[in-house]
Amino acid sequence: MWWFLTVIICTTFWAAVLSYCIYWYETANHEEERGKPPFTHILLGILDSMLGVLFLAVTYPFGRLKRVRTPKTPSKTGPVIVCLHGLFHNPSAWILLRLRLHRAGFHNCYCPRYRSFKNDIPGAVKELESELTKIREKHPEQEIIFIGHSLGGLLALYLGTNNRSWPVREIVTLGTPFSGSKMAVFGISSLAKSLLPNSREFKNLCSGINWKTTIPGLALYSAIDNMVLPLKSLQSTPERWELKEAGPTSHIGMLWSKKVSKELIKRLRT
Repeated sequence: MWWFLTVIICTTFWAAVLSYCIYWYETANHEEERGKPPFTHILLGILDSMLGVLFLAVTYPFGRLKRVRTPKTPSKTGPVIVCLHGLFHNPSAWILLRLRLHRAGFHNCYCPRYRSFKNDIPGAVKELESELTKIREKHPEQEIIFIGHSLGGLLALYLGTNNRSWPVREIVTLGTPFSGSKMAVFGISSLAKSLLPNSREFKNLCSGINWKTTIPGLALYSAIDNMVLPLKSLQSTPERWELKEAGPTSHIGMLWSKKVSKELIKRLRT
């Protein structure tokens, strides 16, 4: 048992270190990003990423549970919050944020799932549209707020701007690669590879998004995001959106960061 835990901890540690070595190299070679962030933030990012992956591993099996994906007692009042997870994750990504949203008075929180393996962007969109149709049947008159992490943010933007009959009130993204990510080259699925900035799939996705949308939006990002490179990809938001740094935290750490949750809930209450 101990040897297994040691292997898991060592693997997550070196994976975090490697990702931040690539991050350091990338930022050091961009004049506008050089000199920041402080090295202490890099160390924080490594620890944050390592703990995040361990938490992901523990909670991942719960993603199939209905109670993790849908509200226990749906309300006929208030907005419907739809949380879209990132690549290689599942609805368990939102366990802590859903709890914080519930405590803040947001009870209609749904976390639909799409497959990261043996899937592509059109396939993921189709799966989510099917889930959202069911959610809309339960709440036909209520406004929708999309919250998306990483790839989930791009999918939320695509779905929100392409389904005009849906009463979308707001879209909030966490660490979303609006211009793709160079780290996608290490992806182990076609869906991951589709996030390469110059890939045909990514260009097709971007061409289907209304970047001049009038839907209000907030893009939260971290300057030490180790999965979205270069940094400017996190900042290439739709024209009228608010962009706000909510760090320092790793890419996966945005899901459980108290600062990120605070900024998000503050936005939803306005």
